[in-house]
This record gives sequence, C-alpha cells and structure tokens, in this order.
Amino acid sequence: MLNDDQVNAKLNMEIDLIPVGSSNRPGAKITPSFITIHNTSNADAGADARMHASYLKGADARRRKVSWHFTVDDRRCIRQLPTNELAWHAGNGNSKSIGIEICEHKGMDQDSALDRAALLTAVMMRALGVAPSNIVPHHFWTGKDCPHVLLRLTGGFDAFRTRASKFLDELNAGGATIASTDDVGGTSDTGTSTGDETPPGEFGFAPNAAQPSGGTGSTDPDDVADLERLVGRLALENYRLRRRMDAAQNDMNEAS
Repeated sequence: MLNDDQVNAKLNMEIDLIPVGSSNRPGAKITPSFITIHNTSNADAGADARMHASYLKGADARRRKVSWHFTVDDRRCIRQLPTNELAWHAGNGNSKSIGIEICEHKGMDQDSALDRAALLTAVMMRALGVAPSNIVPHHFWTGKDCPHVLLRLTGGFDAFRTRASKFLDELNAGGATIASTDDVGGTSDTGTSTGDETPPGEFGFAPNAAQPSGGTGSTDPDDVADLERLVGRLALENYRLRRRMDAAQNDMNEAS
C-alpha cells in the first residue's frame, strides 16, 4: 500500500520545462490516452535526468525537434513539458501519448530507475484512467528498438506493465489521494526548476480518482488539467520534504 507521503518521496519530482516558443515545444494541446515508455539510449556517465532536462533546452534538441514529458533516473523524476501538450517522441503516438524517458547511464541503479518509472506510470494511469494495455513501448508506434533495456529484461515489456499495474493497486489500496483543491500556480513556463528553488506559489491537484484502473483513457480535457495539478503538487511536496530534512540535519549539526 502507498500513501501520499510515500509516493512523493519515491518519485522525488522536479519541474524543468522546455521554454515556451522553443522549436521542440510546439504547444499543441493533446488529451493523452496512452503512456509511451522510452530508454534514453545514452549510457555515458552522468547522463542522468537533470542532464537530459538540460539537453532538451539546448540547441541540438531544438534543431532535431525532439522532446518528451518526463525523464526518470535512479534518484528523481523531472517533467519537461505539460502533460496536455504535444511532444515529439513517438511518431504517430505523439498526438495521443505522454512520453517517459528512463535513463540508463553508467554507474546508475537501473532497477531503481525502472521502479520509479513504473510508479510514475501508475500515477499517470490513475489520473487519466489509462488501461494497462495502453502502456506501450516506443517500438509500438515506430518499430524502433526502444526501450531496449526493458525489451531485453526477463518478461520483456509486459513485466514493466505488470510492475506499473501493481503500483496502481498499491495506490488504490493505500488510499493515496495526492489531492488538493488549491488552484494551480507557480509552475514557470520559462524552464525554471522547482526542485532546488523556493516555489513561487502553491500547487494543487484534484485527480480524477473515479477513473477505473482498467479504463481506456480519459477524454475530458479537465482531467488532463487535473494531471497537471498532480505533477505540480508532487514537485511542491518534494521541495517541502527536502526542506524538512535539511532543517533536521542543521539541528543535528548544531546540537553536536
């Protein structure tokens, strides 16, 4: 079972958006009914989620017009685009899916990254009513050998679907709401990360908790807006948790 605090701590969500107007942020609105999973295909040391978030704001990503919504490594999740905006990551799947990239860099704990990605997928499934059958690999849309790490694991991609579905069961059993009636606010569209800075405002989330876990995807744009509130809420709770941990450490240091 998973409660709100456990979800927030495990995801360790940060927001580092591709700036509005960038050539790899077209701005077209989507109502996602699929979640597409990728691997970064970058095994270089240091090629973690923050490095990829930085890459998406750079010249090469703009020139190639490549983008996705989340990057996950063995320490954190980072969102690069609003979940109701089109990203260029999966060919024909761009107009109907959220893209999640899982890092694979040298020296990382790959299983921890896969576990975090599966939980993020479960949170997205719950918020949008996406069925397990609509959790798909990049290969599903284009035939590309991606996510190659997952495709070669015992059980293949089905094992990842099962992992995400089990997390969804734990979210439901644990009564995790990750909910607030606060208005959305504070998320910068200029690429400012809320991970290491004081967030400029409260984030709220009112998820579509009534969506069945076996649904076929939400068709209500309001549900996508709720998902945006969720991501902001997770980032804020992550920030607050780290502030409490830092304060506790400072108290311990002063006591000694």
